[in-house]
Amino acid sequence: MNQCKASRLRHPVLRPLAAALTLAACCQQGHAQGTVPPASADVTQNLIRILVMRGTLTREEGETLLAQARAAAQPPAAAGPGAAGVAAGVAAGAGAATVAAAAGGAQPGDVRVPYVSPRVRQQIRDEVKEEVIAQAKEEHWATPNTFPDWVSRITLSGDVRVRYQANLYGGGNAPTVDYAAVNANGPVDFGPSANSLPPLLNTDKNRTDLLRLRARLGVTAAVSDDLTAGIRIGTGSSNGPVSTTQTLGGGFAKKSIWLDQGYLDYRFTDAFHVTAGRFGNPFYGLDNNDLVFSNDLNFDGIAGAWRKSVGTRGVTAFVTGGAFPVNYSDDNFPSNAQEKSDSRNQWLFALQAGAEWKLAGGDRFKGAVAYYHFTDMRGQFSQPCLTSSPSCDTDNSRPAFMQKGNTLFGLRNNVPVDVNDTSNPQFFGLTQNFRPLNITGQWDTHVFGGLPFSFQASYVRNLAYNKDRPFSDPRSYPANHYEGVDGSTPLSEYKDKWRSGPNGYLVRAIFGNQAVSARGQWNFMMGYKYLEPDAVPDGYTDPDFRLGGTNARGYFLGAAYGIDKNAWLQARWLSGREVYGDPLSINVLMLELNAKF
Repeated sequence: MNQCKASRLRHPVLRPLAAALTLAACCQQGHAQGTVPPASADVTQNLIRILVMRGTLTREEGETLLAQARAAAQPPAAAGPGAAGVAAGVAAGAGAATVAAAAGGAQPGDVRVPYVSPRVRQQIRDEVKEEVIAQAKEEHWATPNTFPDWVSRITLSGDVRVRYQANLYGGGNAPTVDYAAVNANGPVDFGPSANSLPPLLNTDKNRTDLLRLRARLGVTAAVSDDLTAGIRIGTGSSNGPVSTTQTLGGGFAKKSIWLDQGYLDYRFTDAFHVTAGRFGNPFYGLDNNDLVFSNDLNFDGIAGAWRKSVGTRGVTAFVTGGAFPVNYSDDNFPSNAQEKSDSRNQWLFALQAGAEWKLAGGDRFKGAVAYYHFTDMRGQFSQPCLTSSPSCDTDNSRPAFMQKGNTLFGLRNNVPVDVNDTSNPQFFGLTQNFRPLNITGQWDTHVFGGLPFSFQASYVRNLAYNKDRPFSDPRSYPANHYEGVDGSTPLSEYKDKWRSGPNGYLVRAIFGNQAVSARGQWNFMMGYKYLEPDAVPDGYTDPDFRLGGTNARGYFLGAAYGIDKNAWLQARWLSGREVYGDPLSINVLMLELNAKF
């Protein structure tokens, strides 16, 4: 069997030479085995004859190449008789041998191919190219479009945060009703003959050594050049809207995963796009401890955003607006009655306009004005309702989610079932409507020889606030935020002793990198926050400062240091107390390890 086969060299530059050398070797092997007549002792001439026999070269091309090979094989003419001629011949032979050795690095056994026609070279290149492409496809290297097209349109992102947290309570705190628990699990009897106390918040026992986790994973897909789809899942102790932090422990029980985001985003122009579904807060605000909305809050609904450069002075204007369903009433309410209540749907309509101005030297100013219009947030006092009834007609006017701080009142107009009945089963609703106007701004510059510095401020006022509205019906006076009231206080004095307000503000300074994303980057933050009880709905504010809600004031400190790319350590101290009403001070310490990708 003929063992003469082309070597499968991986290097494409060596393949043509290997093919030629292999073919020459075949001629020698064929001569030894008698398969090819020995037309000549010169290997090059035999190679040319084989190429003609195989049809690689035409007969005319072969004859031309043979003539050139014979001429090259002739020895040079003798220099002449005598010692001089012999010496010259010896010198010439030695010089030629030296040049040949230096130029080609010839070794014993090498085959010299002095000439290959352009046609042969092209054919060798084509054959080698086909072999290389076939091998690349088989082994999946150096081949374009190796993976499906959809893979290039998918982007993964996420973050993980591990937190140590300690909640430290002031020694003079008063007992506080947990109205969120009442509304979630009630109604609860607040009558004088109640068998037990209503749900109460912890206000005096510290909670330390809490290890908590936040983990989120998002996927975005470019459906087309203009349409993007996004999904994100995240941890969370409950389905509450303001936090995806999960407390660890619980006997090593598995942790819950929730749908955190799911949306479609369509870009109509380079300056304008619309997002629909469940998505991140589309409005400009301050990170960490914002006045109006928690940084983890996502919005359900539809929003449009326009952003465009204005003029030539580095100014960019932006406008964002949207409509968001806050809560839909239960279609079957009340479930135990044949006649159902009318639909009661709560919405948020919002509009924000602002600008960003990039100044010389890297300074930047950014500011915006926003108006948030919540509908049907105020609770409604019910029609007369028997205390034995499982539901009253306005039970569904209580907030869908709440933390603490807003002024509340009992929703039920209870009627005793007999003369001995002193029970008072209650749900609680908001005394105020909410139309917050929010002004936010920040100035980013450099101080102390180039140190990044940012000064940030935000102000909010509830334009729908009315201090007289909670006392419009003497049967439904506010349940909280009184000062100097006890069991002997006459009802006529309650209004004068009630405290609330519609305002809030926050100021903060950040030294160093605002966003720590590389090893060695750092920042230090300090600020002060003041938020009156009815400035904003307490259900959507920051859940960390004073453990969430409104009616809070105090200072906060923080520091962060980058330990690697997109990984950083962070420490925060939040010290908050009440603005009005019964004393409730809470300090929160948080030590965190963060990473994102």
